[in-house]
Amino acid sequence: MDEKEEHDYYFGNLPKAASEDELRRFLEEYGDITRFEFRLAKCTYCPTKIAYIVFSKAIDRDVLEELNKKTFQEKRLFVCSTKMEKFFTPLLSIVVRYLNEHISEEDLYKHFSTIGAVECVQKPAHNYAYVSFMDNSSVRSAFEMKKSLKGIEPYIVAVRRKISMFLEHRKPMPYASLKEKCDKLELIYNPAAENENTNLTNDEIYEKCSEYGLVEYIQRTDAVNYNTIVRLDSEKAARKVTYIKTIAGEDVVIRFYTSKMYMAPTFASRVVEKSVPPKRSRKESMLLHISDIEERRLLTMLPTIDNAGYINPNPQFYRNEVQVWNHAPRQGLVEFRDFLKKYGTVINLRELKEHSTSPIGVTYLSFETKLEARRVCKLNHSFMCSRRLLILMADQCIRHDPKLCVKVSNLTEEITDEDVHDRFSMIGDVRLMQAVEAEMIKSKNFTTLSMGDQFNLVRGIINQCMSYSVFLSMTGDEKIRHLISGSSDFRQIGTFTLFTYPEQLKMLSTIENYYRSTCPPGSLPAPASDEPSRTPDINNMVVLTQDSKDAITHRTNAESNPTALANSMDLDDDDIPPAPSPPPISFRSRSNSPIAGNVAKGKTASRKRSSKNSTPAQGPKAKLAKKTNEETWVDKPYVYVSNLPKSFSQQFVHSMFSKYGTIQHISEPQSGDPHSTTYVLKFETMHQARMAQDLNLMMVQGKLIRVEICKRPHKSRPGRTITVVCTGIYSEVAIFETFKSCGKISFIRTIEKPEGEVCQIDFEDKESATAALKITYLHNGNRCKATPHELSSPH
Repeated sequence: MDEKEEHDYYFGNLPKAASEDELRRFLEEYGDITRFEFRLAKCTYCPTKIAYIVFSKAIDRDVLEELNKKTFQEKRLFVCSTKMEKFFTPLLSIVVRYLNEHISEEDLYKHFSTIGAVECVQKPAHNYAYVSFMDNSSVRSAFEMKKSLKGIEPYIVAVRRKISMFLEHRKPMPYASLKEKCDKLELIYNPAAENENTNLTNDEIYEKCSEYGLVEYIQRTDAVNYNTIVRLDSEKAARKVTYIKTIAGEDVVIRFYTSKMYMAPTFASRVVEKSVPPKRSRKESMLLHISDIEERRLLTMLPTIDNAGYINPNPQFYRNEVQVWNHAPRQGLVEFRDFLKKYGTVINLRELKEHSTSPIGVTYLSFETKLEARRVCKLNHSFMCSRRLLILMADQCIRHDPKLCVKVSNLTEEITDEDVHDRFSMIGDVRLMQAVEAEMIKSKNFTTLSMGDQFNLVRGIINQCMSYSVFLSMTGDEKIRHLISGSSDFRQIGTFTLFTYPEQLKMLSTIENYYRSTCPPGSLPAPASDEPSRTPDINNMVVLTQDSKDAITHRTNAESNPTALANSMDLDDDDIPPAPSPPPISFRSRSNSPIAGNVAKGKTASRKRSSKNSTPAQGPKAKLAKKTNEETWVDKPYVYVSNLPKSFSQQFVHSMFSKYGTIQHISEPQSGDPHSTTYVLKFETMHQARMAQDLNLMMVQGKLIRVEICKRPHKSRPGRTITVVCTGIYSEVAIFETFKSCGKISFIRTIEKPEGEVCQIDFEDKESATAALKITYLHNGNRCKATPHELSSPH
């Protein structure tokens, strides 16, 4: 036995390109190799491969330690005997996550060697690695490290269980004979087992035991008592097998194996251990199964509300629609039909995007019946092309609960949806995850840069914004010339010039917008006024006349051309034709629109009212007309929209509020604030006017817009109203952003007083007002004081 003894060793962290001859030449000084086997050579998930090498003689411990310090093709080896398997333990190991393919094991070894002796570094995949230390104090120091590694700050978590350092164990070797197997497993060999003859075969025993768990191996040891050893993968499966009484019609006795003497008689009664009764065990397993089904069902049920803005462009071709989010790009009708063929037939597809180049969009799928559509909605959290789908009915939208939702921003293109899902799954169950598009640097040249070069380039431009105040007031062309001139401290000129001129302008604009959003309002110089665009905007219309060959641009609005607004909104979906194609719709109809008549009438009426108001009121008829006018405002669905930016046109306001109903009339009364614009909208019904109040106190270009029903002043309620005074520059926006964290704000206004401005805030409930009284600082750093508002008693 000693002469034939072999010494098996595990070699880890081998390069993928390493060949067997190269490794044999590298190890020839350590002894004769009798058997060699590469593993994980074709695995695309693991960046390295391993090898099991059998030597004729054992390697000394000192030589083994020296071998673990050597590198083979720039890879530090990890060598261990298979008889002494090592583990990553919670006491001495950590997990380093969110890595990339540019960070190797040697980089991690040098990074963590500064805090303590490292025993082993193993990178099973590109995005994470295990590090094992010699001392527990090094583990505590690793959690306190703030040092970056190749431009990335490693995210370190604890190891919660024993993890083998062997990426893959050796497969069991086939034995040539029963005697060889008994020798290897240290079992007693009985020659009678070679010529056994029984009606109960090993295949029958294997099939029966496989119903309760995975059978690792099975071997009959004698032909007298027909003793057969069966090893299962878990103790739970072995315990279930002990309840078997018959196999293939023959009575059997099964007991736990507790010794190496397989020849012990088996006619003794079966061992009865203290365990859960079978009836109760079946009941518990049934309840656990029901619980798992309920959890999966609750996971697919999303918190939704009715989407009032949902519009079906053509009910004849698009019906019973569901909306699908987070799917992979370039997924068409054929791919969705093949994926959902078990649940229903997809008859049509349309895709909506914010703009044509947007990478994120929503796909609407049409089905034959409503039942098929609802059945497909139960496929939430299912995977299609490695993407976790989010599916709901087309006329529904997700209700985001502020208490249960978080917003994750500043993500890069390298971070996938599953990375975010896995990260937050460590905290709790993720109910849903929806990706929305944010402004970022989107350039093929930018994404090909390493993360370190990306960081240095953005930081260099930010430093220019901070160091040179004149830089922010330059035009885009002047900024590019300033950066590449060499007169500034900008050191990334070589990287910056890799981009094209439009990409450079887009990058500078994006970084400047981000930098301005992080600074207090008014603390930075105003941006440079860019040259006017040569292409007409939305509010311009090009008219070709017969007298002139050139195009004359006229300013239009909802009063002069109301059909242009509807056409601009309808054209968003025109690039996705239905299948089969519906009848063509003309977007340039010459017929008169009833809306134009109403607008014209409203315009004429407003002129008449202005001319009437210019003359002094005479007699009781004028008072009666004034009273009738006020009653008209109260009875009809008029909405007063104030504090809008000056750049907002009637067309833009129409597009904002048209999702709540039909707007019959838009007028622009004179605003008391020279820095804002005011509009009065007339809806078709009073319900639509109330729905439009959802946009009240919405932030638009740094302003809080007010939306309220005309001639219906707000009435403050006791216990829900507070007044806020603050130091420094008064900012209503800063006060709103600070106090909205206490609860929903229904009304806010600024009151001019001799001692300064005072902000009055009304909350929806008393608890929010009570919590707001404890705030002493605004988000911009200024001090503030909130006191209960005393309502004037009626006389």
